[in-house]
Amino acid sequence: MEIHANKGKIIVVSLIRFIVLAVFLFGIYASGVDDSVFGKVFFCASVTFALLFILSPLRHLNEVFILAPGKIAFKKKEFTFSDPAEIKWARYKTYFIGTRLRCYKGKEKTGWKEVIFSSFYEMDLTYLKNPHEEFINYYMNGK
Repeated sequence: MEIHANKGKIIVVSLIRFIVLAVFLFGIYASGVDDSVFGKVFFCASVTFALLFILSPLRHLNEVFILAPGKIAFKKKEFTFSDPAEIKWARYKTYFIGTRLRCYKGKEKTGWKEVIFSSFYEMDLTYLKNPHEEFINYYMNGK
């Protein structure tokens, strides 16, 4: 079974980022960009950062989460298991943008190294359509 990216969520997040940063950049521009080199560099750097920040969710448009008997796969990561309860789910609150959904196998992260290097053994499923509910339906309810 394949679960695809939630295109609506990706577009809404990009639009919210666009609106917030447009107001920010308009404020910088309206206050007057200095004719100095520093003022021009700062404004160009702000515009570049804004574009990267706005467009970054678009890279998730083609993501696919695959559920198969005894394993799950996402991007280049694959977890195998004998019992679906081995897969843990965590939802993290992120500033003003919403929440992030991650799944991992094994023990919960407690140390600073585990938190910093968590992307090596976690799957970030934030931009997918209901991956946790689909996981439960597929493995627990047999649908």
